[in-house]
Amino acid sequence: MKLLPVTFVLTLALAACSGDAEVINPTPTTTATTTTVGIPPATTTATTSTTTPPSATTIPATTAANPGQGRFISYESALGFSIDYPGQWRVEDTDGIVTFFSPTNGQDTFAEFVEVYTLEAADLDLVDPTPAQVMELLAADIALAGDYGEIVFLEEGPDETDGEDAYGVAMQGSVDDVTYTLAYAASIHNETIYIIGFQATDDVFKYFEDFNTMADSFVWID
Repeated sequence: MKLLPVTFVLTLALAACSGDAEVINPTPTTTATTTTVGIPPATTTATTSTTTPPSATTIPATTAANPGQGRFISYESALGFSIDYPGQWRVEDTDGIVTFFSPTNGQDTFAEFVEVYTLEAADLDLVDPTPAQVMELLAADIALAGDYGEIVFLEEGPDETDGEDAYGVAMQGSVDDVTYTLAYAASIHNETIYIIGFQATDDVFKYFEDFNTMADSFVWID
């Protein structure tokens, strides 16, 4: 399983400048109070939505980076999955959200991250939802929140998570002239919705191999 299909990855590099991207939130002035998704540090504070991914700003600053440069560590979550992550990344498992953060330095102050969390169908007012329906709601929630100004839809399509059907969506937006890429995939296992995704600045491809290695390693623990 890839974090994104191959067509996703190619489009992330090209679609923003292709002229073919579709704007799914043409009114960036829209305000909302139902998101905590990917707000870069020291921007705005928002409340939690049932569909919108949690914000990177909710992770305590005291979380220590793991040692293990150049190797991957296996992580088993009480949410019912196992995933490998780079040893130099730091991990936080809080309130049912597992987040893996890349290292930062003086030039790169935004920690790209991969996160996994769960939802129940009742949270979304859906009966027997498909992964595509879940991602439609998630993408709309992100766009309407307005935290990234005008959200541009890059790509979407079916995928697979350890044998289960999945569906992914990739988007871009900007804050203070910095472009952010948001990509999420939903899958359903034992009637629980799993969301796996990443958020990164527009130089995301420096961690391309790490993202896909992590996603390839994702397995269910029953």
